[in-house]
Amino acid sequence: MPIENDISRWAKKTLAVLGVEGSEIDIYLVSDELMHELNLSYRKKDKPTTVLSFEAPDIPRPDTKYKHLGEVYLAPKYISAHNEDIRRLLVHGILHLLGFDHIRKADADLMERKEEETIKKAGFNIS
Repeated sequence: MPIENDISRWAKKTLAVLGVEGSEIDIYLVSDELMHELNLSYRKKDKPTTVLSFEAPDIPRPDTKYKHLGEVYLAPKYISAHNEDIRRLLVHGILHLLGFDHIRKADADLMERKEEETIKKAGFNIS
């Protein structure tokens, strides 16, 4: 089964666990090089990263009946090379689309708790 099928299934499970209905997200699996470019362009960080999320602008989309939450970019090779779990990073990216962040310590703690809770409820069995 291609990873894209797994990613789609994991994203749907994550949204369900979070109680998000009637919404959709775009998920892109990208190269380390493209992730580096995106990270530099949008975050001014001159290095690749594992996941980036971009919230959708609050404008109507005539191509879908669902609320578009935004886009999550994942770099599978980079993720694997750094011994990260793509499911955890997908959950992390989706939480960003829902307004969670980790800029301040209190927000980071809240996001981390929500991430762990979501992973557990989704049954992802990540150690």
